[in-house]
Amino acid sequence: ATVAAAALVAGRRSEVLLIALALAASTTANTILFQSYLGAQPVETFPQWMILSALTFLPTISATAWLVARAVAQRPGAQPGR
Repeated sequence: ATVAAAALVAGRRSEVLLIALALAASTTANTILFQSYLGAQPVETFPQWMILSALTFLPTISATAWLVARAVAQRPGAQPGR
């Protein structure tokens, strides 16, 4: 869904590719984190879990924020710089 949103609001193909790469990086990091640290132990035994999980999704959160800002800037009647 995020890549589809990027295709609608991005000005260039390279922007869509960057969004897709950010999402792929987050997904890969989350999979590695889960398999490495949490596959054999419950989440409660790993106190840094929340911080590490948030960091793995930082590229996705950033991409989503950029997409929202870009969509708001492109809406009809939007004033530049606002």
